[in-house]
Amino acid sequence: MTLQSSLAPFVAAPAADAGRLDAMRRAAWHLQGVVVLCPDEIDAQHPFLAEIVRSWATMRYGARKDGK
Repeated sequence: MTLQSSLAPFVAAPAADAGRLDAMRRAAWHLQGVVVLCPDEIDAQHPFLAEIVRSWATMRYGARKDGK
């Protein structure tokens, strides 16, 4: 049972944990054909591929605010 409060619309939902994020990425792939990649996760095994992903994202969406 979930209790609702009049403050509920003003309280932010908790951030998704790593497992929930992975489930959302999997669902995006299976349901919409969208791939969500994290270059930092790719970097250790495939640095060239990680750089391609970063370059494509920068070209498409602009530079990241943190400068990575």
